[in-house]
Amino acid sequence: MSSRLPVVFLAIGLLAGCVSRPSGEPPTAVAPAVRSGAAEDPQTCQNSIDCSLKSARTLLFVYDYAYLSRLRPERQGSLIFTPGDAARGEWPAIRIRLPEADSRFRFDSVCLRRQCRYTHAELRAIYRRYLAGEPCVLPGDPRRDCRLKP
Repeated sequence: MSSRLPVVFLAIGLLAGCVSRPSGEPPTAVAPAVRSGAAEDPQTCQNSIDCSLKSARTLLFVYDYAYLSRLRPERQGSLIFTPGDAARGEWPAIRIRLPEADSRFRFDSVCLRRQCRYTHAELRAIYRRYLAGEPCVLPGDPRRDCRLKP
């Protein structure tokens, strides 16, 4: 009987703790904030984790673009770009500024010919899909299967 005595006291203590709990409404779980996809701008960081993720996605975009266009990207501080003098072919030169104080990615492209493979609007749409984490990459990339426009 003496070996069961501590177990009995433990059980009584637990029951007493449950009884002494204040009555009232049971605790409720806080629902996570739902982000609105329509109002969210993929080129803006929501927080530091989001900014790091989008920076990584930017690098994926830049290197996929370099792979297909054969243009070598360069970096100066927070600016990633393909040199304008190298973009004499059908691929536009691109410039992407990583976020600093304003937490916004800046994208620009310039076609140095009369007509390029992609317009600025098309490239910007593809880049924004990369930032949003949508499964879209540059058309013509044999490693993936997303097509923006034939």
